[in-house]
Amino acid sequence: MSTKIGKECALIQRGIGEKIGELYGTVFLFVLGYCFAFFIGWEFTLILLGSIPVIMVAGLIMAKAGKAGVKEEMTAYQ
Repeated sequence: MSTKIGKECALIQRGIGEKIGELYGTVFLFVLGYCFAFFIGWEFTLILLGSIPVIMVAGLIMAKAGKAGVKEEMTAYQ
């Protein structure tokens, strides 16, 4: 029992650590991209703002795929 709990805790810790790192990286790149766009010109910023819906849809698809992968992984452990 304690071995299983230890493995599960390590899995959760590894998963959360990766997700937080990805979140920081994504937010940083998002802010940096808009700062760069405003530096270059408002036209470039307008193009980036128009691409936000496409990025959101792609992120939603990736999140669903990741969630399905996690479900498969959890059922494999049980």
